[in-house]
Amino acid sequence: MARISSLVALMFSSGFAVAGDATSKTFGASEATQPEVAESGQDAESDVKDVKEAFSALESASDWRQRRDAAKRLVELGDSALSAIRRGAKDHTAKEVREHCFTLLIEHFPADEQAREVMFEQGLSDNLPRIRYICAFSLGDLKVHEAHRRLRHVMDDPAEDELTRYAAAKSLAQLGEQDVIAFLYDGLGSDHYMYRYVSNLGIEALSGKDLNDFDYDYSEGVFVSGGVEAKGPRRPIEDNEARVSRYRAMVSYFRWLRDAHPELFKHVAGKSW
Repeated sequence: MARISSLVALMFSSGFAVAGDATSKTFGASEATQPEVAESGQDAESDVKDVKEAFSALESASDWRQRRDAAKRLVELGDSALSAIRRGAKDHTAKEVREHCFTLLIEHFPADEQAREVMFEQGLSDNLPRIRYICAFSLGDLKVHEAHRRLRHVMDDPAEDELTRYAAAKSLAQLGEQDVIAFLYDGLGSDHYMYRYVSNLGIEALSGKDLNDFDYDYSEGVFVSGGVEAKGPRRPIEDNEARVSRYRAMVSYFRWLRDAHPELFKHVAGKSW
């Protein structure tokens, strides 16, 4: 896993600062070590230049392929690019750049403490719903326990996008918050695949089983691309057969949960959300 390196403070042409920790310089080095220090300084200057060029390419990208290539270059630069990526996630005005920066932090720098803080402090309150969803979904996977209060705020906010609320509940379940199973309950029975998907991940994290363990496939054969569910024509018989299978699996799951995990079942039985 990439570690944080102390790096640079630089300003991109787009007009936002990328601040890093200044590297302290050791003065009075012996003659034997001076060439190594100089070479290290040259490497740092080269890193700064490479990071600036890669990030500028991300900013100026006109299609997804160019953004992909620029993001790949930033990943290759490793710790040298971390400060720039964190700042891009926090402050950049272009939503596409912010989203790519959050994705890079989540996928390639998940152990970085400052990156994790950016995910739950800025990510969960970003004005782009997709960024809020990505962060709400990922914080549980990454076991970011310090995010639990912010995740609960998202889950409890009726003005928040519904899928993001389910993602926050899923992450809270992965962080061991047992009471959120009451929120996930409604997602299990939803006609929307993504609600079912996220909710099943949550109950599996809490109980060790999901609805697929009860003679059922919660995908129900739905085609999904990029989190967007394909919508077909109404099918009165097939659609309701799928609902029957879904609710039968829910009955079986909650019967099992009542006996195997009464400490979880108590949060669902007799409760409204």
